[in-house]
Amino acid sequence: MSEHRFRLDIQGMRAIAVALVVTFHIDKDFLGGGFVGVDFFFVISGFIIGSLLQEQFGAHTFSWHQFLLARVRRIVPAYGFLLAATSVIALVLFLPRDFETFIGSLQSAAYFTSNRFFAAQADYFAPSSHELPLLHTWSLAIEAQFYLLFPLLYLIPSKRWRATLMVLVAMALLGRSALKLNEGNHQAEYFALYGRIPEFLAGALAAMVPNTNLGARGVQSWRGGLGLMLILGSAFLLNEETAFPGVNALPLVLGAVMMICSPQGRVNAMLKHPVFLSVGNISYSLYLWHWPVLSFWRYWNGVYHIQLLPLVCLLIIILLLSFASYAWIEKPFRSRSGIGLSGWSLASAILAAVTVGAVVSKSHIAPPLPIEWSRYADPTTICHGQIVGDCVRGLQNAPREILLLGDSHAAQLNLAASAMGNAAKARIRVISASSCVPVEGFDVDRLPYWAQKPCRQAIEQANTYLSKADAVIVAGMWTYQVESPRFLSAFAAFLDQVHSRGLPVMVLGQIPKFEQNPLRVHRFAQVGLPTPEMIRDPALEKSNSVIRGLAHAHGEAFFVEVGTLRMFRNAPYLNGALIYHDSHHLNEVGAREFGNEVGPLVASWTYRVFR
Repeated sequence: MSEHRFRLDIQGMRAIAVALVVTFHIDKDFLGGGFVGVDFFFVISGFIIGSLLQEQFGAHTFSWHQFLLARVRRIVPAYGFLLAATSVIALVLFLPRDFETFIGSLQSAAYFTSNRFFAAQADYFAPSSHELPLLHTWSLAIEAQFYLLFPLLYLIPSKRWRATLMVLVAMALLGRSALKLNEGNHQAEYFALYGRIPEFLAGALAAMVPNTNLGARGVQSWRGGLGLMLILGSAFLLNEETAFPGVNALPLVLGAVMMICSPQGRVNAMLKHPVFLSVGNISYSLYLWHWPVLSFWRYWNGVYHIQLLPLVCLLIIILLLSFASYAWIEKPFRSRSGIGLSGWSLASAILAAVTVGAVVSKSHIAPPLPIEWSRYADPTTICHGQIVGDCVRGLQNAPREILLLGDSHAAQLNLAASAMGNAAKARIRVISASSCVPVEGFDVDRLPYWAQKPCRQAIEQANTYLSKADAVIVAGMWTYQVESPRFLSAFAAFLDQVHSRGLPVMVLGQIPKFEQNPLRVHRFAQVGLPTPEMIRDPALEKSNSVIRGLAHAHGEAFFVEVGTLRMFRNAPYLNGALIYHDSHHLNEVGAREFGNEVGPLVASWTYRVFR
């Protein structure tokens, strides 16, 4: 009933929810499960909208037009302005390939389908998730999709039957979510509408409980306190590795319902404090603006963790944007006496113009980058996560075959392998997969879901060709691989295995790795932006040392410290040309030069081992 609809303590709950999310997004090490703040929002939204629908259907005053118009006034104006603003910034800041990803996210965000867009992302070389300025719009897409379905439940006149159906639907979808998460594709389920519907329904069920049935003030106090403990416990105990939502969302949802059903409790009274109310009032705008500000900074700076001084400055910017958005966009549009749909039509036209203009004028912001600077090989011609042709480089008809195995740090050597094979008078077969060194026992489950099948296929192919090889070369992103004890054990076993077969092995050290993306830094300089300092990753030396130790201890494999090559003395440039296409991969220019410099080394090695 209407007694539920406007409660000051609900604004305080919104403040808690957005604080959890923002803290998590500032640094996941601060609050590993802060992402549950979004789910807290979903339960609150289910309660608010459920209360509204219950009242309107009960009084026979519900109108689809008015219901959707109210949602548009609430969500779309500030959202549209955000999309336009991020488009302009991305136009200037992003590399062409990254801008293409942004345009895809922008289009899906405009249609409130960005949850599906981000669920389907499986591009190893796309920006990291914390650099995608519209990633957070997935939750708004979920909410908008649910709003289109939710009123249908209230066509059931019986409150009891409606509640029963909500419980059954929630239980069924909870079971579905648990099964999907058990299959391993956590990313798809995290962004799925079906996994979040039980949270909205929990809030709607709470709206059906009359205030007279909520118990005495003392009961509400302990219930609200316990609910807050469940919410905070979820925020502190969960992390991004947790299978979520599914059953792991239940404590948070239960805690949210307990708080909602305790309006007279002490905790809820605390939430009416002006500080909580102020944050709750701007919670929507704060949610909208905090993430793009953080992601653009991370894209420019190239690192995830934000130092204290920049963080303070970013928080000030976020708060200023949030208060401005609330005062000048949210409130006027939300008011029935404020800006009408004609105003929103104008805003939509502006957004469309900005988007089209961004796509058309992107190439005029800075000169296009040479294609050989932006990749390490044509992806349609190499056996990286796929089998294309015979995967052979170098001398095609040579009597000797060298098997080059590894993750993307082996894939980047396809062009180099041609020069290496020619120098060694051998054919080099390259088998690689994203983040996967294809050896038996590799920790496949550690990989993103989309990378697991290609990894298993690469391991199978590597085993097939290993029996035909005369020598083996292994390359990898050792800074990543050495973090897995299972990989270290598997790699040691692999070295022992090939040694027992009498196969000589060369292990290539990891090429120098930077904390920043050299291609981005070059682009920033082109458009006149300040450029961050290029810093080499200090973890590289330790990682190479670990792999060097394994190589020497198991089969006396020949380890090559490639970081000492001439081409890396002034990296990421060589004779004025970029040789990297991101922070740790060579581009085509770099790959060819690598082959020229390492080719003689491979030739002398094969001369020794093949005698």
